[in-house]
Amino acid sequence: MKLIQKIIRELPKDGFKELVEAVAPQKDSKNRILLELLQQKDLSEKEILGQLGVNQGAYYTLKSRLIPKVVQYYTHLKENRIRLLREEAARVSFVVLNNERMISVSFLKDLEKKLIAYDMSSELAVVYKHLARLNRFDTNYETYERSYQKHIAFSLAVSKAEDVLYEYIYLLGYYHITSDQEYKVQLEDLLEELENTFNLYESHRLYTIFQIVRHYHRCTFLDKDALKKLELEVEEMVATMEGIFERYDLDPFYGVIRNLIPFLQFEYYVQIDNQVKANYFLEEIVGLIEYQFKAHLWGFFISQFLLSLISKLKNDGDFQSFIKPGEKLRTGYFVEQNETSHLIIFFQYKAMLSFYQRDFSRAALDINNLLNLSSFKDLPNIAIELRLFQAFMYSLSGDTDLYRKLAASAKRKAGKNSPLAVSVKNFTKLLFLFNKSQTSQVDEKQIIKYWDLFASEKGNPARLLSHVYLNSGLILTMLK
Repeated sequence: MKLIQKIIRELPKDGFKELVEAVAPQKDSKNRILLELLQQKDLSEKEILGQLGVNQGAYYTLKSRLIPKVVQYYTHLKENRIRLLREEAARVSFVVLNNERMISVSFLKDLEKKLIAYDMSSELAVVYKHLARLNRFDTNYETYERSYQKHIAFSLAVSKAEDVLYEYIYLLGYYHITSDQEYKVQLEDLLEELENTFNLYESHRLYTIFQIVRHYHRCTFLDKDALKKLELEVEEMVATMEGIFERYDLDPFYGVIRNLIPFLQFEYYVQIDNQVKANYFLEEIVGLIEYQFKAHLWGFFISQFLLSLISKLKNDGDFQSFIKPGEKLRTGYFVEQNETSHLIIFFQYKAMLSFYQRDFSRAALDINNLLNLSSFKDLPNIAIELRLFQAFMYSLSGDTDLYRKLAASAKRKAGKNSPLAVSVKNFTKLLFLFNKSQTSQVDEKQIIKYWDLFASEKGNPARLLSHVYLNSGLILTMLK
């Protein structure tokens, strides 16, 4: 709520009216009343609940829906201001070349103040370059020249850090779906490169990028005990980032990632198996995730969230938590077809969602859609795993022909005398029993026997379907 208060109190009277009309047009709506209360004075949460006449749960829902709307409106307002500033910065050369020195210097100094307020380093470099030229015969020359060189170097450093962020995102996605250790080596090199860049400058932008990358790196590669020791450091990082987002609230990059913080916290608390805190941040995420679907960068963050959601299910077996964001993701989220790692993670989540809701045909269709959307020439083992999951779904739904066809295809492509072949062979034995159970009594002893084998390292050396939360009890329940 502090964020909304800060936004609405910065707006002029007319600006606040426009905000209210945009996000809460109905005169007697709870959203409108809440905005007006927040503009007038500081109230405790208890007082707000009393004024609104709602309970804690309804207030939380109201708040989680209102915050993204206000932020989105304010971000659009800021984007217009930034666009105008960039247009003004683009006119610098024309103004300097076509006016007297004093007029040009006055224009540049005024623009400098505006650009500093918006922390627009690249545009500031242009301003300092021209100020240095205009002051070549003055004592101020060296000051402006140093500022110019500093901003050029800093802009290049930030640009490089952003490049590293995107490269890290790309490689981490492929590490998650392949577990290839070569990706891990490259990821560690990128983290080291980013840390070296971060150490060169005292910069909130470099700090933010570095912390995001390091956080996901730690959550991916450190074990639970090592991560637990970092809890205080994680809390300090979150507090610092919240302060940065509040201070530089006009920054377009921060506008995009402003809602990332609960995702970072959820990721961390899932990895250390703190169910209470993980559930708390999951509730916050469910309230705002649909507002993150459009920004391209969020494809990575949502993929990481889904992987954490899968890990959480494996930790606590809480199906309700796993299913909570499902409908919003199914109806509103879209992954670019060429983003293979993100596509696989999203469709695996959708298929698992259908499976746990006992909609086996839909789960098989989800995997079929994935196989049709993307090429798996370079990922043959993943293609086999996906087809095995499809066969699993068909065996549960009683579609014998499709189950047999897919199981035979997986066995053929897995070859012989390899870890993959062993895993496929043992899982297809289970599939036979699952399919048989559709027409005859469930052979619980045999299913438990072969499941225990497949769940062992010896019986599943390729670790097929390791992302799926399964046990013999759950399987037997699905067969009834």
